[in-house]
Amino acid sequence: MSGSKIKVVSGVKIQIKYNFSKFTKEKKMREIYSKENIMEIINKEKEYNIFSLKEKNFLSDIVSEILEEIMYKERQIYLSNNMLDKGNGFYDRDIQTSLGKININVPRTREGEFRPKVLPDKYTRYDSSFEELIKSLIINGDSKAEIISKLKFKGLNYSDQLVEDIYEDIKIKIKDFKLTELEDKYFFVYIDAYNTNVKDLKDGKVKHCAVYTLVGVDYNANKKIIGFYNVFGKENKDTWKSIFQDLITRGLKRVLLFICDDFSGISDAIKTFFPDCYIQKCFVHLQRSVFRNTSKQDCKNIIEILSQIKTSNSFEKAYNLFKDEIISNYSKKYPDFIKSLDSKIDEYIAFLNFPKEIQKHIYTTNPVESVNSGFEKIRYRKSGYFQSVDCLEISFFLFIEKMNNKWKFNSIPHIKNHIYELKQIFNLRFYS
Repeated sequence: MSGSKIKVVSGVKIQIKYNFSKFTKEKKMREIYSKENIMEIINKEKEYNIFSLKEKNFLSDIVSEILEEIMYKERQIYLSNNMLDKGNGFYDRDIQTSLGKININVPRTREGEFRPKVLPDKYTRYDSSFEELIKSLIINGDSKAEIISKLKFKGLNYSDQLVEDIYEDIKIKIKDFKLTELEDKYFFVYIDAYNTNVKDLKDGKVKHCAVYTLVGVDYNANKKIIGFYNVFGKENKDTWKSIFQDLITRGLKRVLLFICDDFSGISDAIKTFFPDCYIQKCFVHLQRSVFRNTSKQDCKNIIEILSQIKTSNSFEKAYNLFKDEIISNYSKKYPDFIKSLDSKIDEYIAFLNFPKEIQKHIYTTNPVESVNSGFEKIRYRKSGYFQSVDCLEISFFLFIEKMNNKWKFNSIPHIKNHIYELKQIFNLRFYS
């Protein structure tokens, strides 16, 4: 029994053939591996978790053979394009994977300029599957010591330095992420702060920390997390200002709509740097605020009015309904609360300036709160707090990376379908 795998190397399709005959003593292996694509199986962590030692060895042998055949074919292609160079045997190398250490014979040439493209980056002793395994353990809440312990339990060869190298690589990626240049125009940016606790290694104390997160929908209707900032202390206006300044430094110039909660001073902070934008205060938070500040019966009546406002056909109609049915009727009974609402009506119903099909996507902070929910699950697995700022940043960045990769192939269809209208609104807002 045999199979094949198509691999593109240097623009040339190569069919890698492998023979199963010497691995077919057990019926179970014949049934599994004759039907499934080997390279897909080894990259699936769930399948890996149920592999026996014999199955892992079986797959490792196949992967080793496939890699060696690919590299040999790569050298043939290289030599056909470099007639003055000659083949010069092989050298031994091992690669750390989620299947364990794989030993391979790497072909070389006399001039020493040839290097197979299927190998990890130069001087890297692990492949992407091993790195993904480490990342999954970090997101799961494991410390370095726990990760090493689990690797031992899985029977994987490792070194402390190997795990440390991956941590350092992630730190470099975090720095790159925070310096990544942004698009100059965004339709929507959702912002929120998540509160947690982190040990400050300077004095060993566990302190309050706010993580400021921003989810953007760009000019092509693609959603992604564009920034996260962790600062000791509670959420404050000055930190938001420094964040908005950083966004501008990274290239952001215009945002059509910011969606946020009703944190004190947030609107002033936004307007300082983006004076022409719309601001949408979370409508769900508004409803919760009514519940906290009014009697049971009044709350019921106001919530019914807010439901009518949310489904209004126009901004003007909703504004008048807010004024006539809420502000006028309840200002004497709840003077301070109603006065606060009155000053923010425009910001509670800004979503009504946009096409009907889009409104449900922009009247709450749900997209960024779902990210915060993911952060909270990580915190819970960390036993309630993070052992250091590095620990927090690495854990959150890997989660953000996972979310951005997911959203890359899952854009918001209702927003994408109305890009033309959104661009018209954008142009009227900024260029008219």
